[in-house]
Amino acid sequence: MGKKQNRVRDLITRGLEQHQAGHLHEAKLIYEQALALDAQHPDAQHLLGVVTLHEVIRAIAGGQRHSASAVSTNLFAFDEAAGANRPAYVFWNA
Repeated sequence: MGKKQNRVRDLITRGLEQHQAGHLHEAKLIYEQALALDAQHPDAQHLLGVVTLHEVIRAIAGGQRHSASAVSTNLFAFDEAAGANRPAYVFWNA
């Protein structure tokens, strides 16, 4: 494995640790760093979509007041992450 792949793997591992600890914003930033190195990395794409969806669910379930534009931005990020893997996106939206 090359240095770039190792760095992406390490970032995803750190992102998962933050995600599992409930630090969604931090996890999202780390997944985005991984995607900056490898925009086609399927795990990073998937996990960014998952953490974005978790942010939206947490906001709604927590009764937090968010502007429509904030929710829309999160959903757009989720759609972008899902859309990056077009075959999976088409499958789950069929």
